[in-house]
Amino acid sequence: MAKYKSPFRITGKVGDMKFRDGKIVMVGDSFNKRPPSKRTKENQQEFAGMAISASALLRALSKAKEAFADKTTRNRAFSIMREILNLGAGLRGQRTIDIVTHKSKLLGFEFNDTDKLENILIAPINASVNADRNEIVVNIPDFSTTADLNAPEFATHFRFKLAIGVLSNHGFDSNLKKYQSVNDSKESLNAMVTSVEIPLGGMVGQTTTLTAQLPDLPVLDADEVLIGAVGIEFLEIVNGDFYDFDTDRGMQIIIAE
Repeated sequence: MAKYKSPFRITGKVGDMKFRDGKIVMVGDSFNKRPPSKRTKENQQEFAGMAISASALLRALSKAKEAFADKTTRNRAFSIMREILNLGAGLRGQRTIDIVTHKSKLLGFEFNDTDKLENILIAPINASVNADRNEIVVNIPDFSTTADLNAPEFATHFRFKLAIGVLSNHGFDSNLKKYQSVNDSKESLNAMVTSVEIPLGGMVGQTTTLTAQLPDLPVLDADEVLIGAVGIEFLEIVNGDFYDFDTDRGMQIIIAE
């Protein structure tokens, strides 16, 4: 008796049947009720943990996120947390996201993957953190606004922004069966300061200094990190009023202590 063999190899679900390479691998209710494998469960747990940590990073610099982030920011923050988790201690599925130990992974993170600060500003940026880690001071030495700055057409001025915030380690809570912040007492604290408008053309004329402090100046614990990001945005002055550009603005994490 002849048998018909289809040239098509189906993969996926059709009705109550699940196919893989043309073969039925599951039928009926067993498809929906089959529990995830141990490996899948481990992946799901750590995936959720990385998502929580990425959100915490963007929340710590929420004011910067509002002004400078693009549609890829969250995914790129997630990638950093994946790198940190892969270096973490613990059982698979419960590895610690040790941001304190691996805080250097945050440095150089650009909020906008197209308009990067490193492509806009060539001048050096010096940053320091005080002993209690609740204040960041940034100094940008005098520089040429024509040679050391890539300004967009029609811009007449620019200004700097300094955003700071707190981020802590994240770990798996075996009782709650999920990841959470090891110390969330200060993770919501953040601040952002803005420089005066600086005219384009020639030298700035002086060192630009920005000082940002956490609200109420708390002393950070050992499992917390103070992060700071510097951004730049351009403006056009029209009849005495400043109008900021929606593009050509970049912000980068420059310090994590």
